[in-house]
Amino acid sequence: MTIKAVQFDKELARIYDETRPIDPEACRTCFRDALQDIVGKRGAKIVDVGCGTGRILECLIPDLFQKEQVIGIDVSPAMIDVAKSKPALHGVEFRNISAVDFAGALENQKHFDAVICHWLFHCLPDWQNVFHSCVSLVKMGGVLAWLEEDSDLYRALDGKNTSNELLKRLFDAYYESVNKELHALGLENITPSSRAGTALRCTDDLANELAVWGWNVQPHFRTHRWIKRVTVNWIVDTVLEHRVFTNLRRIPRAVNHQAIETLKRKLGCDGLPRADHLLELKFWAKPVIATLLVGEPIDESFKRRAARSLNEVTSIHSVYDSTDH
Repeated sequence: MTIKAVQFDKELARIYDETRPIDPEACRTCFRDALQDIVGKRGAKIVDVGCGTGRILECLIPDLFQKEQVIGIDVSPAMIDVAKSKPALHGVEFRNISAVDFAGALENQKHFDAVICHWLFHCLPDWQNVFHSCVSLVKMGGVLAWLEEDSDLYRALDGKNTSNELLKRLFDAYYESVNKELHALGLENITPSSRAGTALRCTDDLANELAVWGWNVQPHFRTHRWIKRVTVNWIVDTVLEHRVFTNLRRIPRAVNHQAIETLKRKLGCDGLPRADHLLELKFWAKPVIATLLVGEPIDESFKRRAARSLNEVTSIHSVYDSTDH
């Protein structure tokens, strides 16, 4: 079954980790707190669905899990190639396969103690089909797990308030330039919070959906924080130039390029920081787990409840120019 989703090509795979920095110890502590009943369990099996570059698994192996306990799956060959290239992940089984196809194999159903599905569903217009596949992989009493991850950078990208005022001004100016270019072409303006993929995000939104469906969702864990210092130039030349986040992938390359050129001319003026200005970006995360209710199969009533819930979610389909494929 083909699911149209955000494309992660070699260009994005190469800089994915750089643009989504994570503190390894903070990540380990998050999952140690959330998966305390599974960490150290003899024979426990874990699958990371949408493992990407192995960004999360790299933090968990070998302190929490051994390589032979873990499988990573992803539909992007480029992302899988990056994961396989990491020395810490040599020996981990990675498969270039969709969650739907992986879950279709009988030997994988109800097989895993923990299914990690971090930063996955927001990339998929048809997220619910993939969610059902993730559920089918979990043993009775097992868990779905992800991080509720945020930062000044992600909030500014989404047009949300952030304590980093200079960063907010920078992105406001960028989106203003983008919309001027789109208007000149007779195209509709974009809003920062809309994204290629779906309106559902794998944070509070997903937890709320699961709670509606009768899952035992536990988001009440400690929040862990870390900092990355970058220049304004890095934001412009890496984050914006390569359109590395889903809400930037809606912007045609030509429009993006022209908007960046306009932004560069404004740097150091009109309240915007200089290109060499150093920004301190704050990041934070906490784990969330959803427990599969023992003895509660995914029956037709579950599917009907899920379908009703899905109708309330606005799907935003991916829009690419031809060079994005």
